[in-house]
Amino acid sequence: MFENEGVEIPCPKCGQKIAQRLGDLTRQDDHQLDCPGCGAAIRLDTKELRKGIEATEQTLDDLKRRFQDLFR
Repeated sequence: MFENEGVEIPCPKCGQKIAQRLGDLTRQDDHQLDCPGCGAAIRLDTKELRKGIEATEQTLDDLKRRFQDLFR
């Protein structure tokens, strides 16, 4: 549901923002980006991000079902 949403991750060395899609970030537990500005390698632990997205998607699915139940 959120895989095409974009986020910007600032480089910790130079501050340049690196645009990423959530789907690309959450395909694996560790994600590495290379800053196009300074070349720094940026490692991201995306386990918690993926868990949060999954929990949010489940909550939205539950909410949709509850609304549908109201109108039956």
